[in-house]
Amino acid sequence: MCIKFLKRLKLKGKAIQDFDASLVILEEEAQTVGLDNETMKLLITVIISTELTSKFGVPLINCMIPRNKVANNEVKKLIAWFLKLSAQVKFLSALLQWFIGCWEYQLASRNSFYIFYDCFFYAMLKEERLESRLAQFLYLMTKPEDVTRRQVDRLFNFSVRFRRPQKHITALLSLFKSYKPEVVPEKIQAINIQSIWRPILEPIRKGFEEAKCRVISSQAEENDELSGWNILKIPKRKKTRNLWYLLLGILILVQICSEIKLRNQFLTFPICQV
Repeated sequence: MCIKFLKRLKLKGKAIQDFDASLVILEEEAQTVGLDNETMKLLITVIISTELTSKFGVPLINCMIPRNKVANNEVKKLIAWFLKLSAQVKFLSALLQWFIGCWEYQLASRNSFYIFYDCFFYAMLKEERLESRLAQFLYLMTKPEDVTRRQVDRLFNFSVRFRRPQKHITALLSLFKSYKPEVVPEKIQAINIQSIWRPILEPIRKGFEEAKCRVISSQAEENDELSGWNILKIPKRKKTRNLWYLLLGILILVQICSEIKLRNQFLTFPICQV
């Protein structure tokens, strides 16, 4: 049902007539069991290839809840499309919050996001209406090696445009200074990070939380399968072979110890005495 809806949406775009009714079914599947790889791939294709308004795009982004993890190639497609900054701001903001949630809940390889670090940094300086959320994402991704004087100067020059210091810019500068104080000699105002950014969209947060639980549960089952054995379950032939190797090792050790004692009777080795 979901696949058919997305295929029709891809074909007709916002001209589709039963969008609301079909969306309810997609939302229910996304929030209960998550979308399988095929459905996720098709949904991402619809978002990046169909010129949708925020009215249609934001609800679809809320449904992008994977059953387990998102394929790295699909994440990269979304990021490349996002960085064009060609959609409505509300649409892009929802997708950016999806990126943030995907990073925090580790539902895709973080490297798939991190390789676009400089692009996100540039987008923050370019798109004023998205700069706070982009600053939040950069705050999560930044590593010590990303902190350079050039980036610091960019942030200071960027902040000059505002009458009062912007909390999200101050937060980034504070993080930079904690990593490399020599690169940020300027005095940075102390700030409470928790008070800067609001939580991501609730449907995304809730869906990702469930997806993370599914991933952890799946990994636990795999570990149980790998560790769920004991010596009583080893086949007799294998136990016999292992016992033979053990006895052979003991005989070799005893022989070595005996030779050492013969060479020097003044040395004693507790392991030989045993």
